[in-house]
Amino acid sequence: MLFVPIFDHPANFRYPTYWHVRNYGLMTANPFALSYYYNDPGRDGSYVLSSGENLVFRYRLFTHSGDARKAKVSEAYHNYINPAEVLID
Repeated sequence: MLFVPIFDHPANFRYPTYWHVRNYGLMTANPFALSYYYNDPGRDGSYVLSSGENLVFRYRLFTHSGDARKAKVSEAYHNYINPAEVLID
């Protein structure tokens, strides 16, 4: 069996993100629908992006088969959020 964990980067807006999943196969990160997640119309999840600004989202798919420990999923996530530094002389 193939597993596909999705890694959410700590630098992302509203990390850890909220996941929007439907029974017809949709699965997406959605940090904007706070009023729906909390059933509270007062919780506004909108975000105003000014002209010239960027909002960057970082996610990574990691595929593996079998047990998550044997596949070292935690190590893969750690390596994703703490990449090795490369120094060039």
